[in-house]
Amino acid sequence: MLEFHGELYEGKHEPLIAKDLFDKVQRVMKNRGKKQRRRKHEFPFIGLMQCGMCGCAITAEIQKGHHYYRCTKKKGNCTEKYLREESLLEQARAIVEKVSLPDDWADNMLRELDKEESHDRTDSRAAVRCLVEENEQIEKKLEKLLDMKLEGMIEAGEYVQKKNKLLQRKTDLDQSIRDSEQNGNEWLEPMREFLIRSKQAKTLLLQDDPVEFRAFLKTIGSNVLLKGQTLRPQAAKGWRVLLQNPRFRNWQPQGESNSRYQDENLAS
Repeated sequence: MLEFHGELYEGKHEPLIAKDLFDKVQRVMKNRGKKQRRRKHEFPFIGLMQCGMCGCAITAEIQKGHHYYRCTKKKGNCTEKYLREESLLEQARAIVEKVSLPDDWADNMLRELDKEESHDRTDSRAAVRCLVEENEQIEKKLEKLLDMKLEGMIEAGEYVQKKNKLLQRKTDLDQSIRDSEQNGNEWLEPMREFLIRSKQAKTLLLQDDPVEFRAFLKTIGSNVLLKGQTLRPQAAKGWRVLLQNPRFRNWQPQGESNSRYQDENLAS
């Protein structure tokens, strides 16, 4: 949409990004501007963890050539002890190994997702038809509203107000139609990405780069606790299932109902 003197106009070019993504970016832009303090030394696991004892941030320092991580203790005394970076890396490796899916397991699940996507695409066509019909009704209302303005049957201010409201709804419908046509069941793509990431996790085990392990732990869950000198990721969605139920990785397809249950279990 384009805005000119307070009045919205419908753009004719295909949007580069979805409207909801654009709105999210605008909210983030408003919160930008804080200067990032440059660190004298780079500690790869800084910013990843919180203390599981008191909830404070975890800081790091160098002692005798080694990186040590500890609680900042900003809330007072805390019993959490120092932990060397080598130990953190070893624990991160164990977590990655636990959520790394065997190739045949992941490939079976990906094939089931392809079947599910085909099924949902058929279902989404009916929903798209309803959205298209509502969109056509709005276009007729916009045409009628313009005729009323040209014939002097409605004031300019009221015309702009009604037009903007209809155009906002039409834009939302256009986005919903595109989403339905491209995405179908909205959990399928996140699920597919999860399976691919989990399948590829084993390549990370061939490396000793703490930065790469830190990035992967952020993928598993945004909140990681350090408690009792142990990394405890608060995993999200399918990662939580793999971390808590290692036997779940032995899944084998046993019919559509079983595979769909497993998919939704991982996605929840």
